[in-house]
Amino acid sequence: MTDRDQARLARAMAARQPIGATHGYESIEATCLVDVEGRRLTGAHRYIFDLAPPPPAAEWSVTMYDAPEYYLVDNSLHRFSLGSRTRDLRRGPDGSVRVLIQSDPPSDEVEQANWLPAATGDFRPTLRIYGPGEDVLDGTYAPPPIRRVD
Repeated sequence: MTDRDQARLARAMAARQPIGATHGYESIEATCLVDVEGRRLTGAHRYIFDLAPPPPAAEWSVTMYDAPEYYLVDNSLHRFSLGSRTRDLRRGPDGSVRVLIQSDPPSDEVEQANWLPAATGDFRPTLRIYGPGEDVLDGTYAPPPIRRVD
């Protein structure tokens, strides 16, 4: 960065994050605090996140953090993320994945394969795309919204 004030600000912002910064060509992340209607994400409700992973991406993951501390959410499965490497993940015919985000486990055992346990209070899931393709880097791809189902 040629603007030294901006460079200092960027370094300070990166240092504030609990996870180390990477270059955009290595990974891109999107964090969300609200659902598609602008309501804060909270464990009092259930949500769905219909993710169609961008084809050029090498890998992807969705990790669950609490808010405001940004710690991994403790849960009975010890599952803190779902992603392209998750075993037994249920996929649609087009390769899409419906991630179920809620604090209590789904009653249907089949749905539990795609359950990402949420905090009982506020939470913030983070989508990471590793080795993103041009569609991600140029802004063509946009993460889908999180929808509240109850």
